[in-house]
Amino acid sequence: MGIKIIIPFVEGKGDIDAVPILMRRVRPLAQPAKIDVPPIKITAAWRVGHLQHLLKNDGKMWKDKLAFASSKRRASGVLLLLDGDRLPLGGQDPLCPANIAQALVNQAKMVGAGACFSVAVVIVMQEVESWFIAGASSLIRARQSQGKQDATAELEGDLEKHPRDAKAWLSHHLPGGYSSTLHQADCAARVDLDQIRDRKMRSFGRFEKAVHELFDAVIMDRHIATPVPTTAKR
Repeated sequence: MGIKIIIPFVEGKGDIDAVPILMRRVRPLAQPAKIDVPPIKITAAWRVGHLQHLLKNDGKMWKDKLAFASSKRRASGVLLLLDGDRLPLGGQDPLCPANIAQALVNQAKMVGAGACFSVAVVIVMQEVESWFIAGASSLIRARQSQGKQDATAELEGDLEKHPRDAKAWLSHHLPGGYSSTLHQADCAARVDLDQIRDRKMRSFGRFEKAVHELFDAVIMDRHIATPVPTTAKR
């Protein structure tokens, strides 16, 4: 039985290595004790750009990438994870991640998502690095700093939205600073996921659910396109 492939689609250079690491940590690759379950591989991520880029021309690039992943790379599933800090076309403000995710799912269905392969879309309100802010104390400990405190203890409110520039916040508070291209994969490997969960990060919860849904779809040999509209849920 051949290997089943799940391909992450991401925005930035740092995401290329970091997102597969987070996916594996959320859903380890050990397979369930079930007959005829194929091995599942999370491949290296594909960089597809930001929301505005994907949504142009009725999602042409998004649909082209999906069609190529399905037909040429034989992907069983695709997980799209993007930052939401750039407003989409049409001037929709404030950004509604659920609405944008649903629009991308609808476009994906035009090239076979949900029928020939699976797709899960996750849009973070600001930046993926917001998750690292939620777990910053574990990253500070991992870097063995003697002079830094857990700055997240002083943060109040919704970490999905504030601070607005998550990369700059991490660069200021983490020992040794932060660069997405240099440090994102290491942070993804080291951050305490339970700290992120404790901060009630909705986008991270959605990310976990999306990974589980994709794996379950592959294991059960069916295809999904998620999120589904609220009215379609049962």
